[in-house]
Amino acid sequence: MKKSNYLVLFIFLLLTPSLATAMLSSETAEIPYQINNSDRIVIGTVSEIHTYDTYTIYTITVKEWLYNPLPVDIIKVESKIGTNLRVEDEVEFTLHESVLLMIKDVNLNKQLSDVTFGFPGKYPVSDRDAVIKELKAQGKWKGEDQTGNKPLNELSQTTSISSSIALYTYEDLSNNSETIVIGTVKEILPSKYGNKISKNTDFGPDHVIYTDIIISVDKYLKNPLSSKEIGVRVADGTVGNDTLTMDDEPCFKTGENVLLYLTKDASPATQDIGPNHFVVTGLLQGKYTLTDDGKVTRPDENTTLDELLSTINQTENKTNNTEMTANTGTVGKQEGKPNSTHKSNSTPFINSFWVLVVVFGAVTYIRKPK
Repeated sequence: MKKSNYLVLFIFLLLTPSLATAMLSSETAEIPYQINNSDRIVIGTVSEIHTYDTYTIYTITVKEWLYNPLPVDIIKVESKIGTNLRVEDEVEFTLHESVLLMIKDVNLNKQLSDVTFGFPGKYPVSDRDAVIKELKAQGKWKGEDQTGNKPLNELSQTTSISSSIALYTYEDLSNNSETIVIGTVKEILPSKYGNKISKNTDFGPDHVIYTDIIISVDKYLKNPLSSKEIGVRVADGTVGNDTLTMDDEPCFKTGENVLLYLTKDASPATQDIGPNHFVVTGLLQGKYTLTDDGKVTRPDENTTLDELLSTINQTENKTNNTEMTANTGTVGKQEGKPNSTHKSNSTPFINSFWVLVVVFGAVTYIRKPK
């Protein structure tokens, strides 16, 4: 290859990220296009940043809704930038940064959103007037005096609960699960109040909002059931103006491919409500997202599907071997006892046999003289 060709290739590699950005910015950076492709528009401040292996969750404290408001004080924005992954066109924020965002809904029960088209959907707050002008032009502006365009502090109860959870090994997850499945998130049902709770009730262990997730099961890895769909319940969500967020509960998206460790619901607030359902073992530790390249991820780790399946099989085999050993030991003990159950059970048979012999002999004896 000629030196000139090497030079062209080198320049192309340098320019590739810029070219990708240019392809997006031509149309997606314009306010009218953003408004037409966004579910909501909000102004807020970045109050929390949580970075994981393959993504980052930003918590935005809402100051004002400009379009299609939600009755919440905070929202969460997901970016496909993590400690081990960086996507060129994804959005980034700094703590306490004030922003105007064009967003698309991901999971309303968790107030989770994506920024429309990544970084082009992030604007400085100084663009507020320009956005309102375009909203008016499109007939989407509801006016300054609308409830939805004011801070929502006085309109809703938003509770975030953090807890310390026990750390689970792979073996712990398997041993403490009623079943393990691979499947797809088919539907996220509307959130509901749990037992002993209604509007204006303070949240707590026995007072929660819950959300049911319908999983279309592709494969059972432990204790297979006949059902092709199962329900998974998480203790969080939004009902009316009330929002409950449990930091340790797993987050689901419709269409997401997942591997789930599941156990029975033992919460007095939700276990007896609705149809049969499961909860995720170890909370967010028991939910893995499957990727197209054979990997499985959760907020604190990445591994491969093969490796995870191997640990599940090893745990199951170990459990089966333990049960077989226990059963064999029980049989040995029974056989070794001098006054065993076998002796007592055989005695009626022997007695009956000799009774029949005696009866048969007596009949023969009676008939013989004839």
